[in-house]
Amino acid sequence: MGKQPEDRPRLVAAAANRLRLIQIDFADEAPDVRRSYLTEAVEGALAEVLPDQREAFLKELMERFPTWDPNVVVAAPRQEAPVVQSRTDERELQDPSFLVGRLADMAPQLTDEQRAGLIGRLREAGLAPQAQGVLPEGPLAHVREVLGLKPGAPLDTARILTLLGALADFACSLDPLVWRTWGKLAPMSKFQSMAGLRLLLSRYVGSDSSVTDAQAEEDLLKLRHLIASVVVAVGQAGKIAATDVVTSFMAPLGPAKIHDLVRFEKGSIFIAEEVKCWRKYKDLAGKITDVAVESAINEKIQRFVEELMKRRATGRSGTGT
Repeated sequence: MGKQPEDRPRLVAAAANRLRLIQIDFADEAPDVRRSYLTEAVEGALAEVLPDQREAFLKELMERFPTWDPNVVVAAPRQEAPVVQSRTDERELQDPSFLVGRLADMAPQLTDEQRAGLIGRLREAGLAPQAQGVLPEGPLAHVREVLGLKPGAPLDTARILTLLGALADFACSLDPLVWRTWGKLAPMSKFQSMAGLRLLLSRYVGSDSSVTDAQAEEDLLKLRHLIASVVVAVGQAGKIAATDVVTSFMAPLGPAKIHDLVRFEKGSIFIAEEVKCWRKYKDLAGKITDVAVESAINEKIQRFVEELMKRRATGRSGTGT
């Protein structure tokens, strides 16, 4: 029957003393023999301890044995003997075929991370071809710069391609819509799309040598400038209509203008001047139609957009678009 918890300190001391004596008495014996006697002593001590107290008992015993007794000298760790390589081993370590064979033998046990690391090192050493589809560092550096990332920041190639597809679809979908709208607004403008952006980009990424980097960038930049200019113009449309169009249509209808026009016109002296002025007002006001106003507003917006696009094309715009 196991002893009570209050007996544990005594049992620990007795077991430690017993182990110390075994260590001394059998110091000249082989390690396996000493280990056998020590194991037997520990098992005998545990038999006297309650099962739920054995973990604590062993912990206390480990703290006290064998270093608690200054008379017991604990041997220093044995130094490993230096590895002796034979001439054959040395030759094999210098043989690339042997090393590749050993690596191939170990390959099934490697993790994906280990495989990727080894492949990367082989590529760096020029012993493995570059993987197809690996993006060159130049464009990757530009992506980091555009996205505000630190130089050398890691990039996920799969996500880059996913993002590229989404942005290409975004730009190619906007391209015909924006240019059609601009064509209706300013049919005589010299700023017109020369070809469909989707077709141009498909030829570009398909390695069509006739489509240069500059050409692809130019068409994208032209679309970007048009969108930005039209957006700015929409924000200024109210001001344009109020300051230019409305003023140009309403200025001739002012009382002073009407009076000056009537005064220099020939007419019957029997018709009152007020009547003549009213008739002149109706004649001029009748020329202000929806079509005329819309045409005038479109013309002003066209000039405004074209001026913005000229500034952006020459790099004089400070908007960053």
